[in-house]
Amino acid sequence: MNWLEKISAILLTAFFFTVATHAQTVQPPTDVGDGRRVALVIGNAAYGDLGVLSNPVRDATTVAKALGDSGFATVTVATDLNIDAFQRTLREFRRVADGASIAVVYFAGHGMEVHGKNWLIPLGATITKAEDLPLETIPVELLLTAMDSARTKVLVLDACRNNPFERAIRLRAGAPVRSGDQGAGLAPIGPAALPNGMLVMYATEPGATASDGLPTDANSPFARALAAELPTRGMDMRLVAGGVSQRTMQLTGGVQRPFVTFLLGRDPVYLAAPAASPPMAAGGEPGNALRMFNRAKAAGDAGDCQALIDLTGVIYDPVVRARAQAEAQNCRAAYLRLIARTPRTAASAAEIDQLAVRFGVRPETLRTVMHAQGGAAAGYGPDGSILILFEPAVFSRLTAGRYDRTHPTISAAQWQPHQYPRTQSARWAQLTAAYALDPEAAVSATSWGAFQLLGMNYRGAGFGSATEFVAAITRTEAANVRAFMDYIQSIGALDELQRLDWDGFAYRYYGPTRASQTRIATKFAEHYARLMQQYDTPPPAPPTPPPVAPTERPGLVIPDLGEPSAPSPLPLLALALALLGIGVWSRRRAA
Repeated sequence: MNWLEKISAILLTAFFFTVATHAQTVQPPTDVGDGRRVALVIGNAAYGDLGVLSNPVRDATTVAKALGDSGFATVTVATDLNIDAFQRTLREFRRVADGASIAVVYFAGHGMEVHGKNWLIPLGATITKAEDLPLETIPVELLLTAMDSARTKVLVLDACRNNPFERAIRLRAGAPVRSGDQGAGLAPIGPAALPNGMLVMYATEPGATASDGLPTDANSPFARALAAELPTRGMDMRLVAGGVSQRTMQLTGGVQRPFVTFLLGRDPVYLAAPAASPPMAAGGEPGNALRMFNRAKAAGDAGDCQALIDLTGVIYDPVVRARAQAEAQNCRAAYLRLIARTPRTAASAAEIDQLAVRFGVRPETLRTVMHAQGGAAAGYGPDGSILILFEPAVFSRLTAGRYDRTHPTISAAQWQPHQYPRTQSARWAQLTAAYALDPEAAVSATSWGAFQLLGMNYRGAGFGSATEFVAAITRTEAANVRAFMDYIQSIGALDELQRLDWDGFAYRYYGPTRASQTRIATKFAEHYARLMQQYDTPPPAPPTPPPVAPTERPGLVIPDLGEPSAPSPLPLLALALALLGIGVWSRRRAA
């Protein structure tokens, strides 16, 4: 046997070994997570003076049934939500989705895009300018947060209908917003903003509007397509999304073209379970209920009492629910003590720099705002407690003036300077007295930390409640910085900070009255100049992140997922046979 025949024999052996190994390793992917499939379906239609949408409530009902047919054990349906009910529903679902294998959130109703950010519109929203959005609407990021602890996450936005607030925002007081700040439909969520294991599907392509269907139609075209494709078993959800896109385009004659973006691994994910499971209430199994309680208890121990409060509304096991109610009461009673005494984790200089650059802001710019607002300790006192400023006028507004007469030192309809003590101990005493009357309103009416951000701005900062927001920024300084950056982006003040437009930033962040009275813009400029004196030549500013451009080819886009996990054995066979033939030919020629 010459050397060619030896090599051929080796390759043939490797070929048969590879075939055997390949047959053993190609197995259906196992479900990762605790095995639960949970979904939240929201339909908002009764928008009052803005008009009633024909199909969102019917769409929600149809999609919920399709999810149940697909094996989702827990499907929560909520319709015609105002902003408080919307927030509460998302908080409750976050507890339900904790640790689930697959979590789906579907929203049908009005949505809008301003400054490249998407907002979903609850019932009763009053929007006349872009600055109203953080207070009146729901940022799409909160829907992502509601299922971020699930293994696989699916967000479906059927919220691209005509925007009823577009004219009001553009023509407010004869001063339209800047060109390009607002567009039709929704903006795509960039892949960099997606968490791992996420798929987002829009009813139509970015910058376009979707059909609500005729009043005589049972459902909108997109909802019909989604309900038809969801129960398809044995098909990866990326292909299910492709089927929804194709079916929607067929129903609309190619006018409406859904758009999909995702960040997934190579293994397939099946939305439809192998066999339909009977519906089960959240926490219906004692093990699930106890697991959810233990996680909520850990959050409550860290100051997030809202986790326990929300849990009491979704747990049906009576024993576990009673424990959650008791723990929620204990947590609320100890909340201020936890907030005041929780040791914070300071952010390193590198962490602050990274957060600044991530938002396209020079690090010195971010530090200017931190130290000009929060002092040398950046929002914390000598004992490590977070610095606060209680606002009696805000508390009065949030409680509809109920305590103005009985508690004039902490609740007043008009701003009065004598109600603002100088010491932190006196301010904490104000907060404690207000907290005893209305916990959420008291925390909302207080400015917190390095940026003295009012608790009532928790939505723009990316949280579900004021108490949850404060618990987070108290524990870590990085959370405080991130909440501030998210908030100024939500109100459209980020570009002023990027351009070092201190006057414009102060106007947006503090309002025109306070900005002019406090000369805060001048203070910012002076502090920034002092920080920049450390450089002989000022470093270039970090580049502003480019806006996310809409894709030119809407529809399902499946990226290259790399090589398959097991190599194909065919090339080895071909090479072995070729070498074997050469060996035989060589021996005959030699003979």
